[in-house]
Amino acid sequence: MRVLLIVLALGLASVAARSADWLTDGGNAQRTAWQKDEKILSTATAKDIKLLWKLKLDNQPKVMHSLFPPLIMGRVNTPAGPKQILIEAGSSDNIYAIDVDKGEVIWKKHFESTFTPPPTGGTSLRRSTASATG
Repeated sequence: MRVLLIVLALGLASVAARSADWLTDGGNAQRTAWQKDEKILSTATAKDIKLLWKLKLDNQPKVMHSLFPPLIMGRVNTPAGPKQILIEAGSSDNIYAIDVDKGEVIWKKHFESTFTPPPTGGTSLRRSTASATG
Protein backbone atom coordinates (compact mmCIF):
# COMPACT_ATOMS: atom_id res chain seq x y z
CA MET A 1 0.00 0.00 0.00
CA ARG A 2 2.87 2.35 0.83
CA VAL A 3 4.38 1.78 -2.61
CA LEU A 4 1.04 2.56 -4.25
CA LEU A 5 0.80 5.84 -2.35
CA ILE A 6 4.34 6.75 -3.44
CA VAL A 7 3.46 5.94 -7.05
CA LEU A 8 0.34 8.06 -6.80
CA ALA A 9 2.26 10.91 -5.20
CA LEU A 10 4.70 10.81 -8.10
CA GLY A 11 1.81 10.76 -10.51
CA LEU A 12 0.12 13.67 -8.79
CA ALA A 13 3.35 15.65 -8.79
CA SER A 14 3.40 15.21 -12.53
CA VAL A 15 -0.11 16.66 -12.76
CA ALA A 16 1.24 19.89 -11.34
CA ALA A 17 3.97 19.88 -13.96
CA ARG A 18 1.74 19.49 -17.02
CA SER A 19 3.24 17.77 -20.02
CA ALA A 20 6.10 16.33 -18.00
CA ASP A 21 7.68 13.44 -19.86
CA TRP A 22 9.32 10.89 -17.55
CA LEU A 23 10.15 8.15 -20.01
CA THR A 24 12.82 6.54 -17.82
CA ASP A 25 13.01 5.60 -14.15
CA GLY A 26 14.10 8.79 -12.38
CA GLY A 27 13.26 11.03 -15.32
CA ASN A 28 16.64 10.98 -17.06
CA ALA A 29 19.60 8.74 -17.81
CA GLN A 30 21.25 9.68 -14.49
CA ARG A 31 18.07 8.75 -12.55
CA THR A 32 18.14 12.02 -10.60
CA ALA A 33 14.32 12.42 -10.42
CA TRP A 34 14.87 16.14 -10.94
CA GLN A 35 12.07 17.94 -12.76
CA LYS A 36 14.05 20.90 -14.11
CA ASP A 37 10.95 22.61 -15.53
CA GLU A 38 9.00 22.54 -12.25
CA LYS A 39 7.52 25.99 -11.56
CA ILE A 40 4.59 25.24 -9.24
CA LEU A 41 5.92 23.21 -6.29
CA SER A 42 7.95 25.02 -3.65
CA THR A 43 8.21 25.16 0.12
CA ALA A 44 5.55 27.88 0.05
CA THR A 45 3.05 25.87 -2.03
CA ALA A 46 3.71 22.42 -0.51
CA LYS A 47 1.05 23.03 2.15
CA ASP A 48 -1.58 23.22 -0.61
CA ILE A 49 -0.90 19.73 -2.02
CA LYS A 50 -3.93 17.47 -1.84
CA LEU A 51 -4.66 13.96 -2.98
CA LEU A 52 -6.76 14.14 -6.13
CA TRP A 53 -7.30 10.41 -6.57
CA LYS A 54 -5.98 7.05 -5.56
CA LEU A 55 -6.20 3.78 -7.37
CA LYS A 56 -5.87 0.18 -6.26
CA LEU A 57 -4.35 -1.99 -8.96
CA ASP A 58 -4.92 -5.76 -9.05
CA ASN A 59 -1.19 -6.51 -8.97
CA GLN A 60 0.00 -9.21 -6.57
CA PRO A 61 3.44 -8.68 -5.03
CA LYS A 62 5.98 -11.34 -5.97
CA VAL A 63 9.10 -9.69 -4.62
CA MET A 64 9.92 -7.06 -2.00
CA HIS A 65 8.08 -4.45 -4.04
CA SER A 66 5.00 -4.75 -6.17
CA LEU A 67 5.04 -1.64 -8.37
CA PHE A 68 7.86 0.10 -10.19
CA PRO A 69 8.28 3.88 -10.59
CA PRO A 70 5.84 5.12 -13.24
CA LEU A 71 6.73 6.41 -16.68
CA ILE A 72 4.80 9.54 -17.62
CA MET A 73 3.98 10.70 -21.12
CA GLY A 74 2.92 14.33 -21.12
CA ARG A 75 0.79 14.57 -24.24
CA VAL A 76 -0.58 11.44 -25.89
CA ASN A 77 -3.10 11.83 -28.71
CA THR A 78 -6.14 9.66 -28.05
CA PRO A 79 -9.61 9.49 -29.67
CA ALA A 80 -10.84 11.57 -26.69
CA GLY A 81 -8.14 14.21 -27.28
CA PRO A 82 -4.66 14.69 -25.80
CA LYS A 83 -4.07 13.06 -22.42
CA GLN A 84 -1.29 12.78 -19.89
CA ILE A 85 -0.76 9.05 -19.34
CA LEU A 86 1.06 7.23 -16.58
CA ILE A 87 2.44 3.76 -17.39
CA GLU A 88 2.78 1.53 -14.34
CA ALA A 89 4.48 -1.87 -14.34
CA GLY A 90 3.85 -4.43 -11.63
CA SER A 91 5.77 -7.44 -10.37
CA SER A 92 2.88 -9.75 -11.36
CA ASP A 93 3.71 -9.17 -15.04
CA ASN A 94 1.03 -6.50 -15.43
CA ILE A 95 1.34 -3.15 -17.19
CA TYR A 96 -1.28 -0.43 -16.72
CA ALA A 97 -1.96 2.79 -18.60
CA ILE A 98 -3.61 5.34 -16.31
CA ASP A 99 -5.30 8.62 -17.22
CA VAL A 100 -3.53 11.09 -14.92
CA ASP A 101 -6.38 13.62 -14.87
CA LYS A 102 -9.11 11.12 -13.98
CA GLY A 103 -7.15 8.46 -12.07
CA GLU A 104 -8.70 5.72 -14.20
CA VAL A 105 -7.11 2.71 -15.84
CA ILE A 106 -7.22 3.14 -19.62
CA TRP A 107 -5.92 -0.34 -20.34
CA LYS A 108 -4.16 -3.25 -18.69
CA LYS A 109 -1.93 -5.88 -20.26
CA HIS A 110 -0.87 -9.09 -18.54
CA PHE A 111 2.19 -10.95 -19.79
CA GLU A 112 2.62 -14.64 -19.14
CA SER A 113 6.05 -15.21 -17.66
CA THR A 114 8.18 -18.09 -18.88
CA PHE A 115 10.90 -17.42 -16.32
CA THR A 116 12.11 -20.40 -14.32
CA PRO A 117 14.55 -19.79 -11.48
CA PRO A 118 17.96 -21.44 -11.80
CA PRO A 119 18.43 -24.66 -9.84
CA THR A 120 19.85 -24.29 -6.36
CA GLY A 121 22.59 -26.34 -4.73
CA GLY A 122 24.82 -26.52 -7.81
CA THR A 123 27.71 -24.15 -8.27
CA SER A 124 28.57 -21.51 -5.73
CA LEU A 125 30.49 -18.30 -5.92
CA ARG A 126 33.71 -18.13 -4.00
CA ARG A 127 35.66 -15.15 -2.91
CA SER A 128 39.39 -15.51 -2.76
CA THR A 129 41.81 -13.18 -1.11
CA ALA A 130 45.34 -12.59 -2.25
CA SER A 131 48.00 -10.58 -0.55
CA ALA A 132 49.22 -7.56 -2.43
CA THR A 133 52.81 -7.61 -3.45
CA GLY A 134 54.62 -4.66 -4.57
